[in-house]
Amino acid sequence: MIPCRVMQPISLDSNVKYPVILSLHGAGGKGNDNRKQLKPWNMQLAQQNIRTRFPCYVVTPQADQLWNRDHYDAIKTIIAGLPQVDTDRIYILGHSMGGHGTYIFLQYEKDYFAAAAPSAGTGLRSSADFINPSKIQHYPIWAFHGDKDSVCPFAKQQILFNQLRKLGGNLKLTVWQGDN
Repeated sequence: MIPCRVMQPISLDSNVKYPVILSLHGAGGKGNDNRKQLKPWNMQLAQQNIRTRFPCYVVTPQADQLWNRDHYDAIKTIIAGLPQVDTDRIYILGHSMGGHGTYIFLQYEKDYFAAAAPSAGTGLRSSADFINPSKIQHYPIWAFHGDKDSVCPFAKQQILFNQLRKLGGNLKLTVWQGDN
């Protein structure tokens, strides 16, 4: 199994199915302490007013290496065990290594996720980590990237964006000017 934190809706209504947000950490969250993966965006999702307004599950697994198929399969098992999940509303987000993991996970199945929001997520370092635009073109994706990012260069995100655009993909890209 994989270290993982799950935040459930404040109260479960037996007549409601709840969406899931899968949140993938970046390299700074790597390990197996089941704590380092909790990042500021997870803390925002845990705020009382957000949880009240948008009841959902938030699943925050922890990996000790780049996100891969074994992690994906373990995470799917965790989500499958949650009560009252709306399987048509499973969303994925991640930053840096987690943003790249977001793109990698989207490639594994055509219809598991409802949408994705990767940030700084195209740190391609080897051909084994290649993102195939034709495998993800059908997903609604809102990507975020700083144009001065030196770790996961923005140019790679721009290339992916252009490839998806040529394929008729559904990608929105927000660029943080001057941000790394």
